[in-house]
Amino acid sequence: MPRRLMVILSLLNTSAVVMAHATDADVEAIKRAIVMDSAMTREDALKVVGSSKVLEPKDLEDQSLTFMLFVFLASDKEKTQADFQPLREGNFKPHSIAEEVCRVRRGDKRLIPYEPITCIHLDRITNCTCNIDGHTATGTVSFKVPGLYQGKVHFYAERHNGEWYIGKFSMPSLDVDIGRESRARRVGEDLRNEDVWRQTPANR
Repeated sequence: MPRRLMVILSLLNTSAVVMAHATDADVEAIKRAIVMDSAMTREDALKVVGSSKVLEPKDLEDQSLTFMLFVFLASDKEKTQADFQPLREGNFKPHSIAEEVCRVRRGDKRLIPYEPITCIHLDRITNCTCNIDGHTATGTVSFKVPGLYQGKVHFYAERHNGEWYIGKFSMPSLDVDIGRESRARRVGEDLRNEDVWRQTPANR
């Protein structure tokens, strides 16, 4: 085989390996983005935990995926759905998943969360399918908390300055369909722009 052809084939093989690793890296980055972008703030978590009424989307301005799952569990809907299934029998309400969502340092009396306050922690992701097209991606992430719950979420993601961010989440069987919106929030004397999640009107 001519030396020139061998060099070309070698370069092509090297390129293929690099592309495969880049794709794997993108999937891992998207999984981390799912964890972070599905989370709710500590302040919002305290509002949910301290609420004595049945939760509704309007109760929080930031309608994150984790908050929307709490809303679903507080509703009178059948809890076993295509996108979410409890893995234990009996009454299944928001308090059933609170310890998993709000992980804390064991033995720390201050109960400071050490991970994002989310229904999808990284170690609970069982599969993540991604269709990456340039700087956008769509797919489905599956998750399972043994003995507690399992489910799947559809997502749309975008890459900005090398970082992946989730732009939309949906769990159709729960009537959850949320996207990012920008809002202005006053901090002291200044206005600060920040992203919040908004639920689109239910179709049924």
